[in-house]
Amino acid sequence: MKKTATRNEVLAAVKAVAVRQFGCEPAAATEDASLVADLGADSLDIICFIQEIEAYFGLGIADDDAAEMETIGEYADHLFARRDEFGSSEEMTTARRPMSFDQEDEEDWDEE
Repeated sequence: MKKTATRNEVLAAVKAVAVRQFGCEPAAATEDASLVADLGADSLDIICFIQEIEAYFGLGIADDDAAEMETIGEYADHLFARRDEFGSSEEMTTARRPMSFDQEDEEDWDEE
């Protein structure tokens, strides 16, 4: 039988993406934290956050679903409900890497 990710594993992954995407302290990325009100995200930040989550979990989030989610916990609940689509926590962390922009990429672009 295939092991699927627990809700705590999904929540931890969503928190990690939020910390990286919004540059907040890990303590601020609580389950009840609003992406806009608590973490200071704007619409572009949220789009990037969703793209990173989609890449990490290997599935898409419909625009209508995303429009209804405001907190880290709501994203975790949505993803946990779809856990059979992405599998185990081991598969999440080894098969997919979150997208990120780093300084080296920017330097490479300046050279071109």
